[in-house]
Formats: sequence, C-alpha cells, structure tokens
Amino acid sequence: MNRTPRRMGRRPGHRLSTLAALPLVLAATLVSAPAAAQDDATPGARHDAGREVQRAWSVDVAAARGVSITGVHALDDLVLLVDDRHGVSALRLDDGRLAWFVQLAGPLVGPPTREAGHVAFGSHDHLLVVDARSGLRLLQQRLPSPLAAAPRSDGVRVFVPLLVDNRMAVIHVDSGMQAWDVRLPAAFTSGPVFVDGRLMVVPCEDGLRGFVTDTEGRGRQAWVRPTGRPVAGLVRDGGRVLVSTAGLELLAVEGASGRVAWSLLPGERLAAAPVVVGDVVALGTATSLQAVDRIRGGVLWARPAEQPVAALGGMLVVRRADGALATRAAATG
Repeated sequence: MNRTPRRMGRRPGHRLSTLAALPLVLAATLVSAPAAAQDDATPGARHDAGREVQRAWSVDVAAARGVSITGVHALDDLVLLVDDRHGVSALRLDDGRLAWFVQLAGPLVGPPTREAGHVAFGSHDHLLVVDARSGLRLLQQRLPSPLAAAPRSDGVRVFVPLLVDNRMAVIHVDSGMQAWDVRLPAAFTSGPVFVDGRLMVVPCEDGLRGFVTDTEGRGRQAWVRPTGRPVAGLVRDGGRVLVSTAGLELLAVEGASGRVAWSLLPGERLAAAPVVVGDVVALGTATSLQAVDRIRGGVLWARPAEQPVAALGGMLVVRRADGALATRAAATG
C-alpha cells in the first residue's frame, strides 16, 4: 500500500443553486404501507395481485431544461434524477420538492452513493462529493485514471476504484489529499460497500475482499473470499453483505470475517440486486420473485412474473407482470 500523501486537483467548495423555479418532470409513486391482500391458501401458492400503490405526489421534471431523464436513484429521503446532459436533480422524497442540483463532468459511472451525510458521484475521471442535505460541494477532483466503479465516502474519506492498475485510492474529503491506496490483483465489478465504520467490502472479478480502515487513514486487507465474479452489485444487510455470482448463487457473507453465513441457488441469474425488507431478502429472476429468510437462507415463498422494487414502510414493493406496482407483506407474500 502507498500511504504517501498526494493532492489530486481539488477545487474550492461552493454552494450550488437550488434552482427553486425549475419545473421538474417526475411521477413518483409512494404508499403508506397498506397490508397486502390475504387469502386461505398457503404462502407459496397465493395468487392475489397484492394491493396497488397510490400516488403521493407528481411533479414535472425535464420540460423546462429540454432534457430526458436517464436514471432514477432513491437514496434515503432523496430521489436523484440523472438527465442526458449529466445534470442531477435531487428531490425530497416526502413532497417532491427540489433540494439541490449538481452538474456532472460527464456520464455517471455506477450509481451515486450516500453514506454518513455525503453523496459521492463518479463521471469518467472526475470525482464529486456533496453534502446530502444542501448540495454543497465538499470535494471535486480530476483523477489520474478513469473510474472503474462508483466511489463511496465514509464521511471523512472517499474510496475511489480506479480502472488503471485496479487501484483503490482513498482521499480525505476535507483536504483532497490521498491517505493511502492499494493495487488489487483483479478488476473491480462494482463499488465498495461499508459494513460499519471500519469494515469495507470490495467486489472484484475473482470474489470479495474485506478491508479494515481506521481514523488515522490507514487501511489493510483483512480477508479474501473467492466467490467467482459478483454480479448485480453488493447489498449491505446489517453486518453482512449479499452478493449474487456469475455461477447463479446468492451468498450472505460476514463483513468481519468473510465467512459465508448461507448460500442459495435461485436457479436463474438475478435480474437486479436483492431487496432487504425486515427479516426477508427478496430476489428477482427473469421469471419469478423469491422471498428468502435473511438469517438462514431458506425460501419462504415465491411468485411468478414479479420483480422486487423497494422496501417501503416494512412492506415489499413489487412490479407485476402488467407493469403496475403493488405492495406485499414480506414475510408471507
């Protein structure tokens, strides 16, 4: 690991305009977590359609700026809209109002990430970290290499997967100085995930690697878990991470040790990252929705032709075959 401090082209921070008068184009569908419909059949055999969600607010986005929305990302109480001019509009989830706007240097690399009050963006060889509440630019740099995956901040440092040499650069947000970096033997498949304040899991072509960091800016590799190539990104689940592999396997891996807590073969490749709702992990494949016990890994129930979308108020939001959104009780379906 190289711990020589380096400055990487930081520009002074400044507050961005909130563009309060900008008309926005977005239809967001929210629910107050109604109970799902029930019948007398067994959980795995129920055929009710669930309860359709109700629209809470709808605002117009895009028309005034003459753009098209190319991505929607939900980050806690914010909805981020990415447009085809590389602008990002952050809307408040509760009422749809614009919280802030940032202009990226180019196309987004990986999804934006939110951690410890920071939102981190990567675009080609540019890094941007902003305050999640205000949109204040905290760090903006041009990097020595294109990004390989999405960066992530822990509130003090930002962890940046670089394409050249499979290198992870760790940069102090307040100074722009590099704290340390490490070259990995395999390419990144997605960005890192923090299990807690000190543990970070990094997905690479040959599996997972766990790193331990501390407040003094040092980092070391703690474990390696060969899994085959991870797909669909990692999902944090308490002290574990969930990873789906190219071998069509879903693994729950302990962040502290790299030990596999449980594994499952859904039979098909996952269509997207799993969704965690209470004690259930919802998996979506090309043909079905499966609900899995997040502690032991057993399948609780399954439904054909549905996909998990999000967790909301303790309920699972799914997309039905007809395209409509519905809620289901995660434990029973």
